[in-house]
Amino acid sequence: NTQMESLWSAAYKAIARANSALAAVDNVANEELRNQAKGELLFMRAFNYFDLVKCFGYIPLVEKSPENVTEAQTSPEQVQPEVVYAKIATDLKEAWENMPSYPYDGWSKLQYGKVSKWAAGALLARVYLFYTGFFNQSALPTEDGGSISADYVKGVLDDIVAKSGHGLLADYRS
Repeated sequence: NTQMESLWSAAYKAIARANSALAAVDNVANEELRNQAKGELLFMRAFNYFDLVKCFGYIPLVEKSPENVTEAQTSPEQVQPEVVYAKIATDLKEAWENMPSYPYDGWSKLQYGKVSKWAAGALLARVYLFYTGFFNQSALPTEDGGSISADYVKGVLDDIVAKSGHGLLADYRS
């Protein structure tokens, strides 16, 4: 199925690019710009892993760029979906907690089309809902052995509603 092959290839290309940029993003001198860029990269890696794990379940988890030829020629092993979801949750939580809180005001500080803190928080909520619903769990695991609870996600969503400048439609049909 070439449709699934193109999803697989495009997602892993995006993950590889994010991993390469993440290796260098700490060299950015401006802290606000560094936090924005790192948050965008973490978001993109998490977004692509979320697509992959939903479609395929057990997938290879590539967390960094290869440092030498031997690493580049070694195929990563597939991991449990829970491990991938823990990586996704950790990336999105870090993006949420470190990205600047630019309100939606015509994108005066953030270029149109860039990932915002609010997008990272919304994706975190979506991943939480999918994971806890599909796997019948009460929390979303993180890489450090902790978890993201419903209360944490509710706080993220409340913050998005209160501070992002975005809102819900009074009537969805409109």
